[in-house]
Amino acid sequence: MNTNERGTTTAAKYEGGRSTSHALLMAAVLLAGGLLVGGAEARSASYLVAGQDMSAQAQNVVVSRDGGGTATHVFVNEMPLGLSTSGFPGFFGNLASTTPVGSALRLRVVVPEGEITAFDTVPERPTLAAPTSGPLNVGAPITVRWNSATSPDRFTVAATWSCGAGCGAGKTFEAAGAARALTIPANTLPADTTVKLRVYAYNDGTETFTGLAAPGSRMAIRNGDERGVDLRTTSAPSGRPDLVVTAASIDVASTCRPYAPILYVKAEVKNIGTAASSVPSSDVGMVSALHASGNGWGNGANVPGLAPGESTVVRFPIYYLASDPTFMPGRHRFAVAVNAGGWIEESNTANNAYGVVTVSVPAGLCSAGK
Repeated sequence: MNTNERGTTTAAKYEGGRSTSHALLMAAVLLAGGLLVGGAEARSASYLVAGQDMSAQAQNVVVSRDGGGTATHVFVNEMPLGLSTSGFPGFFGNLASTTPVGSALRLRVVVPEGEITAFDTVPERPTLAAPTSGPLNVGAPITVRWNSATSPDRFTVAATWSCGAGCGAGKTFEAAGAARALTIPANTLPADTTVKLRVYAYNDGTETFTGLAAPGSRMAIRNGDERGVDLRTTSAPSGRPDLVVTAASIDVASTCRPYAPILYVKAEVKNIGTAASSVPSSDVGMVSALHASGNGWGNGANVPGLAPGESTVVRFPIYYLASDPTFMPGRHRFAVAVNAGGWIEESNTANNAYGVVTVSVPAGLCSAGK
């Protein structure tokens, strides 16, 4: 899947349980607050409200006003948050119990001029689907996939690693709430180290803010598996993908009529190469099933980008042969292959052909008149 990912780098020297990158992030939020509410269109008093990875229990909110100032009180589900006294701007606290997925967190911010409110729900926790084992070749693009039954406002993939004693570093990549994959560009992650991958879902409540909230305010309610997956990276040179069809079958439809499918193809495609596979710019039928007679009867479908070692199942129909309906009844042989047209570069194209799959269409299912 081609998504527009935005990579952000953080490097942290951990001191006293918090990182200097957190302080820098807080400072950036404060600066952004001034930029967002400045200018002729700004209201005389508007506050940028920025949740800092609010969760089902732990809460962290920064409130800033153009020209200086902050909130006097901040509440989440009417529980008051305490103003930090450790030098990190913001309000912190933990709810008495964990808020269930789908239940609301209600934010109330008290400022000298009035109140700001917002709400959104705790998103479902996504699960990382790939990659789940290494090594990762950082010289090639790395496709990250995850599963989620629901679509939050956005997803974030976080990659973190150690940069020495008491030091942590990382990069984050964002994808839309409807996405289930993104690609980390080649040479983005460090080689020869252990990288922890995590996937987070976010609900921001942006459209629910009332009162003196500045444009850009968001709650950033996060859910994800903090354990993540530890993967070793390598400095292997950039390789090429190698797509193969590992299994294929063809089933007959229950009905037979013009312009409708008469057969259904199922093919499992795997990348056994050393680099992620790309997706052609147009739908060229990357995996195909064509009649062995060469009469052109068949079809194909595109294959999503696959990381090295990753597989996917592709399903597509073969339609009623309107040009010769009498040809359809009987036993047929279809040649199944992937990347038959050489649309993407591979390390090996000799293994693109899976072979022949045989299927029989009952004599009474179709007739020339249907």
